[in-house]
Amino acid sequence: MNPTLLHEIETIVQTPPAPAKLKAAARLEVAASMLSSAAGHELTATTVVGVLGHDDVDLFQSLVSELSEEYGLDATVKVQQGSYAVRFSRETIIR
Repeated sequence: MNPTLLHEIETIVQTPPAPAKLKAAARLEVAASMLSSAAGHELTATTVVGVLGHDDVDLFQSLVSELSEEYGLDATVKVQQGSYAVRFSRETIIR
């Protein structure tokens, strides 16, 4: 076998797969970004609703957790038979 061809095949086989991307990722990020950048009196919470595949639940939960931490928001998640609702809200400050 041609050594160059063999090297190319090995490279393709050894390349790690691209990380899975949820369809909901863009919507969730926009909502979190919009809420975190709005003035407190303009917007206090936002909810994103959509469809979620059964195999994506763990990845989805992880994504919501990362976004809420990144943008400093609280997140309430409800997943029910193929759909989801995520409510992002500003973190509650206890005085």
